[in-house]
Amino acid sequence: MSIDQPSIAALDEHELLSGERTKQVMLAAYYFPPMASVSWMRVTKFAKYLPSRGWVPMVATVDARYYPKVVEGELPPEVGAFQVRRFPYLPWVSVHLAKVLFPFYILLNAIKFRHSLDAVILFGSPFHPFLIAPLLRYFTALPLVLDLRDGWSTWHEKVDDKGSLNIVANQARRFIERTGFRSACKVVFATEILRKQYAQRFPSYRHKFVTVSNGYDPDDFEFAESARDADETTILLAGKFLFYTPDVARWLLEVLAEHPGWRFVYIGEESDAMIALARQAGAEAQVSVKGYLPYREVLREVRRAGLCVTSNSFSEGLGTKVFDYLALGKRVLCFVPAVSEIAEQFEEVVGVTICHEPHSRDQVAAGLAQALTSEPVSTDCVVGFSRSHKALELAGFLDGCLAGPDPSARRP
Repeated sequence: MSIDQPSIAALDEHELLSGERTKQVMLAAYYFPPMASVSWMRVTKFAKYLPSRGWVPMVATVDARYYPKVVEGELPPEVGAFQVRRFPYLPWVSVHLAKVLFPFYILLNAIKFRHSLDAVILFGSPFHPFLIAPLLRYFTALPLVLDLRDGWSTWHEKVDDKGSLNIVANQARRFIERTGFRSACKVVFATEILRKQYAQRFPSYRHKFVTVSNGYDPDDFEFAESARDADETTILLAGKFLFYTPDVARWLLEVLAEHPGWRFVYIGEESDAMIALARQAGAEAQVSVKGYLPYREVLREVRRAGLCVTSNSFSEGLGTKVFDYLALGKRVLCFVPAVSEIAEQFEEVVGVTICHEPHSRDQVAAGLAQALTSEPVSTDCVVGFSRSHKALELAGFLDGCLAGPDPSARRP
């Protein structure tokens, strides 16, 4: 078993300043640093800031060798400040088998440490560990919180075809979700629109559903300080583009080709397709494709850009990049559905240009022209979205679970 030993400085500091007993919470998440993905960001930032809110974390995850891609040396500094317990690597255990076994690893650790723990949080994805929620409650009596972040069954309904196998698969997903909801004290979503969608689907549990959005961590920007000054004609998008809005991607590159002084930087996993699309649009010389970059390098590239772009085809989509863009004071151009969480949060912000569906080539051209000449963004617009503030919100819900009013939600 692999264990990273924690620092207890945050624990001692909180107890000395507040006079309160610091509580302990297990954060169970399959994806965690050093995996080469942003999937670990949410749980890692909660773990970083919860101690200052009276909750000391213990993370349960898996050995990094079970991840498809690992960033060597990219372990965020905050990870060294808390205990991380990893499901051990065994040569005969495949990635798929590790995912099957991971829920039982969570359960065993929760039982082992039940007398020192005050609560457990299960983070998706993957979401199948929610199946052990009744067992966690039965064997530990600890308050349980589920974090769905971006949703599960609702996501697959939108992206999967309507074949009979997918229908059956999504019924299974709903069953797993319902099983988890029944035993949970709170169920956390990353956007308010997603919370409302689930409240309509599972009205019996809507009183348990709460929203804690993603955000930004000012400490991360220290690594971007060495970036050169921004180039106002450089346009950047980090993350998925073609997956959400392929037509917008094509039109943006076509418009780019009409303005030789503009430059477009793409960072993400759609690199090959973006190169081909740029070549087709005649904008290959103006496009720089970076592929996957460590998070610190992404922030340096963001700081160098004059305009940042985000796109999403789902109304509940919000992501994390938009918070980094705005916290770094970047103008932002958003391509979103008619009803959108991004628009709900930021449409009134000066320097943010929103383009709603239906999209068109003319709209893309007009949006780029407007966004590139708009007033700079004031970072005040994201003050309430700091990761520290979001940890405070989560800690409040954890404290509420301990306080009741449902006796089954309290530790005996």
